[in-house]
This record gives sequence, structure tokens and C-alpha cells, in this order.
Amino acid sequence: MAKRKIQETDIYKLKQVSNPQISPDGKTIAYSFHYIDQNNDYITEMCLIENSSGKCVKQFSNGKNNKSQKWCPNGKNLAFISDKTGIDQIWFLKEGSDKAEQLTTMKNGVTSLDWSSDGKRLVFLSKVSKNENYLDLIREKNNEEQKKEKEEKINEIKVINKKFYKLDGVGFFDDRISQVWVVDLETKKCIQITQGDCSHQFPVWSNTENKIAYVKNISQDSLEYHPLKSELWIYDCQLKESRCLINGDMAIMCPSFSPDGKKIAYFSHNIEFGEASFYKLWVYDLETEEKKCMTSSVDMALGNWGLNDVSSLSIMSQPVWDIDGKTLFFSGSSRGNVEIYRISHGKDFEKIVAGNRQIGQFSMDAKSKFLVFNFSSTQIPGDISIFDLNKKKETRLTEINKELLEDLVLSKPDTFQIRSENGWDVQGWIMKPADFKKGIKYPAILEIHGGPHLMYANSFFFEFQYLAAAGYIVAYSNPCGSMGYGQVFADANRGDYGGVDYQDLMNVTDYIAGLDYIDEKRLGLTGGSYGVYMTNWILTHTHRFKAAVTQRSISNLFTHAGVSDDGMFTAFLEQKVTIKNMEELYKRSPITYIEQVETPLLIMHSENDYRCPLEQAEQMYIHLKFRERITEMIIYPNSSHGLSRNGYPPFRVDRLRKIAGWFDKFN
Repeated sequence: MAKRKIQETDIYKLKQVSNPQISPDGKTIAYSFHYIDQNNDYITEMCLIENSSGKCVKQFSNGKNNKSQKWCPNGKNLAFISDKTGIDQIWFLKEGSDKAEQLTTMKNGVTSLDWSSDGKRLVFLSKVSKNENYLDLIREKNNEEQKKEKEEKINEIKVINKKFYKLDGVGFFDDRISQVWVVDLETKKCIQITQGDCSHQFPVWSNTENKIAYVKNISQDSLEYHPLKSELWIYDCQLKESRCLINGDMAIMCPSFSPDGKKIAYFSHNIEFGEASFYKLWVYDLETEEKKCMTSSVDMALGNWGLNDVSSLSIMSQPVWDIDGKTLFFSGSSRGNVEIYRISHGKDFEKIVAGNRQIGQFSMDAKSKFLVFNFSSTQIPGDISIFDLNKKKETRLTEINKELLEDLVLSKPDTFQIRSENGWDVQGWIMKPADFKKGIKYPAILEIHGGPHLMYANSFFFEFQYLAAAGYIVAYSNPCGSMGYGQVFADANRGDYGGVDYQDLMNVTDYIAGLDYIDEKRLGLTGGSYGVYMTNWILTHTHRFKAAVTQRSISNLFTHAGVSDDGMFTAFLEQKVTIKNMEELYKRSPITYIEQVETPLLIMHSENDYRCPLEQAEQMYIHLKFRERITEMIIYPNSSHGLSRNGYPPFRVDRLRKIAGWFDKFN
């Protein structure tokens, strides 16, 4: 049977996996399985497979979304978060049972969870308001109450007195703060263990002692407030006391207790390079109260900083301890790949699971024999593999998109590298049409990633495959500011947006325009978020592109600083100026040079994008219309910044059609 080209509607057939959790005995793996149903809803089911064969032994749906699964230390129970009742709550599945049992009934729902070492309790997060009493907090709203609350929110008057008051994909904050709770598995009684006006994250239970570690954010009422600044705390369940281990002048994430409970590993940085700062792996000794950086000499972006458009971003995962209590496993991003590394006291770090791909989340069994992980490559949207640490052998356990992939002909990107004026190497990829023929000159599209401190990776990108199938050469690269090429490279464009990064992207354009199979007179340009800041900047500084599409636009850095959910912070972190410096922010804004734009421009934006608010697109559109330039604006209702990855499916399909249609119109 002849294979066909990928179509925009194939997103409905695409499946994805996440959060693979191997049981303590290493025999069974539980993972989340994502797909779009016939009602255009995103569904997440749970699947349990055998380590030895990859055979599915159980697949179940407990509501629309089942996530954050974690095995009990004895391997008999599996806890997870489900929205079956309309609100995220903790449920658990007993060994040998096919029916999950609800554990929590929190009014404001649940996020995050971890087991106690004896398997009798779970720690979790749930939001608390100053005006809510205990009995209200532990009583789940019924369907009628949930419906009424949603209706009331539509006409709710908002009173705002915080610097950080909204978040893309979430909306405007109320006065509820995430607090740490503990629930008893037998009695189902919930106890709140943290108080105050600070938000909490990453609760984790000690493996041997009755202690809980968590991260506490700085109070928004503090003059020193910063969304990245946080503290590491520990709670003694017997003494019912908390104490601060590390104060809040740094970013702290993902604490993890050593097997003997005497140390805590975590990721941290001092924000010295703003949002480009590389996290380092640290270990805090609870007995000596000393902390040690395990990766001080490692110039690599720890975590998963790779981009794709078939799964949500999940950058930092908890470091995993070996059973010896001396060795730690973590992921790292380097030159377009995300791989798994390990490091031990007094030893160099080493790559354990390698390959040209993007590894997501991973877990390890109790005896440190196996690592199980989900991954994506340029030809595989997502699957689960297991790595035998003793045999140093990897086995792929799933092929969840086998039926779809067997029907498609996909493009395999070629990588290239160019030298910039600053002496660094810029990595890029070129994706040719699947039916590419020599002797023909093709139109090309340059894609620019967002962030900017992320990276294009050797992972599956539906949009790129779709445009290549439509007959375009798709070129994409990691200019300075990208992760994966060292701290200096990642920091290079801070305070210089439109400077060195513009040079890198023009050098990439020169490279692809010089290829004998590309028509340099038919070059297209597109990107999203920071990628569209650069798209807009490029259009105001050169006329070499035939057509362009801006998605999630940034056009005016001064107004962006005042309306974006994190604008006032990124103005300083990224531009190295405060929100007060109007002149400097305007100087670096594409809108300042709007008179120079001649390229036909399609502007696409989500109506509820709080990261790059709609007014950024509207400014660009009105200024171009006033000057009688060729432009059009498309606004997707009830959609946020992540439309291309997790937006309303018909809008995702329409978006792809509109992008290809605009380039077709002018090429």
C-alpha cells in the first residue's frame, strides 16, 4: 500500500505518552496515554505494561484526565490524579483491582503527590484562601456547585494588588495559595501542614524518615519578590515543625531525598544570567547542613529544554538517586538532544542513555536496575523505552503511533552548522519535502523558536512535517540565546534582542539561500513568541522574505512589559532594563521601525494569550493597515499561548491550513 503525505487533520490520529513510572520491583510500568476524542476533548488514560514484553496488562480511563501517577513504595498501590468528579483529586488503584478508589475530596482540587515510605499516607498540594475554613476545604463541590462557580466567575469583579496576578493558560489569580497537605490512606483524613501567604511547590517525602521537603516561594508582599526566587524547607511530621534549609535568593526546583534520607538533591541557580541561567545539581546534607554543587564544572543546560509541538513543555524533572545513595541521574540538553546522565561524588559525570532524540520524563526501580523513559525523535512523535543499567541495553516498549506512521511518508531533516561572526557554531536543520526531486528549486520557510532560552531538538514537529509535505523546504536553527550550547551562548542575546541573534538568523538565511535546491526569491518566515519578536524585527530590517506569518506576536517591548503575565520581570531579566526605561524598550521594539515593513504579513493570535497579549498583534496590524501594507489578522477565541500544542483541535487544524495558505498565496 502506497504511503501518503501528512495532513493537517492527522493531529486527530496522533497519540502521545508521558510520565512513565516503573514499579519498585521493576516488573510493571504505568504511563499516561494522550489522544483527542470525537468531541475534540483531550483525553489522558492510564496504561500499565510489562517490563519484559511491553504488553499492555491494563488500560483504564477514570474521567477525562488521569496523570501524576506514582507507585506506593511496596508496589501494591498506584496513586494518581483524576478529574472524574470535575475537580482534580487523588485516586488510587489497589493491586489486582480494576476499579480506582477516590482518596481526596478537596474543594480546590489537588496538584502533585508523593508517598510516605510506609505507604500509609500521601503528601500533596491544594490551594487555600484566607476566608476558607477547614471543613469547607475538605468538601468537594458537587456538579451543581461547580457549574454555579463557573457562572459567577464570568461576572466576577477582580480586585488586584499583586505584581504577579495572572498566568497564561490559567487566567487571573484569586487569593488562593498552594499549601502542602497530607492525607491518610486508611482514614482519608487530610491535614494542612503549611500556612501563610507564600505559594509552595514540589512536596516530597523522605524515604526512611517522617520528613517532607518542599519548595516555598517568596511572598508577593515582599519588596524582594521575584517569581524565580524560592526557599528549600523541611517539615518534621512527628514534631510538626518546619524549618528553612536554604533561603530565597535563588531558584530552587525538584527536591529528592537520598535512599537513607540524610541528603536532599535539588536543582538551583542564582538567577545570575536571568532566564538564561543554567540549573546546577546540588546536594544538601541534613546532618552537616552543608550543600555541595555536583555539576559546578559542567557547562550544560540540565533538564529538558527541547521544543516540539506534539507535547507540553516539561523542563525539569526530579533528580533520581541510585540505590547506593552516592549516584544521581538527571537529564541534560546538548546540541539538539536531550539525554540521561549520571554523576557520583568525586567522579566525572557521564552520559548513560544517548541518541539523537528528546528524552522527556524518566524513573528508576527500587534496585536501580532499570531506567524507563518517554522520548520523541524526528520520526517518532512519542514512545516508551527501558534501559537495562547492568546490560547497558535499551528496549523500546511501545509503538503507539504505529498504524499512523506506517501510512505516512515523513521528511528526515539534515543537520548543518555555520560559524557566526562571534566565533560560535550555530546548529540548524533542513527538512525537505518527502517527494524531493533533484534539479528543482523549492520555496523555503525559516522557522524561529520561542523562549528564547529553549532549543529546537531532534524531536517530532508536526508543523514542520506538514509544511514539508506541502512542498516547502523547512529550515530551523538554534541561534544565540538557545539552550544546549553552553552558558555563554545562552546568555549572549540578553540585553541585545535584535543584535547578535539577528546576525545568527541572517547567517542561517544566507546559508539556506545559497543551496542549489532553494529558490532564494521565495523565502518565507515565521515563528512564535520570542520567535515572532525576531520575525517582526527581521521584517523591519530586511526585505528579503517574500511572505511572513507572526504567531503569538511581540511587537512593543514597553507595552509588553506592562501587559504580559511575566512582562515586568522579563523586561529586566531579558532586556537588562527596568520597566521604567521606556526609551530603551522602544528602541528594541519592532513597532518602532514599522515604516520599513514591506513583506506581506499574516498575524495569528490567541484571544486569551496572557504571555504575549493580543494588543501586541493589534498594534502590528493597525500600524501596517494604516500604512496600506498587505496584512491580515486572525484571532482564535478562548485560546491561550499554547494553541499550537494543546489548543482546541479544530483551531490547530485551521492554523496549519492558514499558515500554508498564506505562503502559497505569495509563492
